[in-house]
Amino acid sequence: MARNQKKLGEILVELGIISPAEVNKALEHAKTKRMRLGEALLDLKLCAENNVYKALAAQNNMEYVDLDRTSIPPNAVNTIPDDLMRKYLILPLGMEHGKLRIAMHDPLDFEMQDILRFRLNKEIRPVLAPKGRIKSIIDELFGTTSSNTIDKTMDRTIDRLRDSMDKSMDK
Repeated sequence: MARNQKKLGEILVELGIISPAEVNKALEHAKTKRMRLGEALLDLKLCAENNVYKALAAQNNMEYVDLDRTSIPPNAVNTIPDDLMRKYLILPLGMEHGKLRIAMHDPLDFEMQDILRFRLNKEIRPVLAPKGRIKSIIDELFGTTSSNTIDKTMDRTIDRLRDSMDKSMDK
C-alpha cells in the first residue's frame, strides 16, 4: 500500500457516508472478528455495499462499475469458464482496447489476476463491483446449482426407479 494512500474509513468519512465514530466501531468489530474494515461495515450494516466498493475503487485507483447499469455482452460470458467465475466471483464485461474487462470484488487479489492472464492468455483490465451483485449475476446466468449436482441427482433417481421396477417385476 502506498504511503500517501488514504484509508478506507477516511474516504467514507470525507464522502459523508459514515461518521468517524462509526469507523471506530467498525474497526473494533473488524479486529474482533478478524475481517477487513469494509466487511465489518457491511456486517454491522453501517454502510451500503455499493458505497464500500466505490470507496475501495477510489482508494485503489480503480474504476467502480454499477452492474445494474452495465450491460454484459452475451459473448463476454463465454470468455471465462463458469467454474472460474464462481471460484473467484468475477464477471467478464467484454473486451476494451485489447484487454478483457473483469468485474471483481477484491482489489488486492493479484494472484487471481495472474491466474486469469495465464489461463485465458489475455491481458485483463480489472474493475471493482460489489461482491453480492457479482454473485447474484453469476447465479442468474448459470443457476445456483451446478449441472454436475443435477446430473448426480438424476442418476440417483433413475437408479431408484430401476430398483423399484426390478422389485415389482420379481413379484
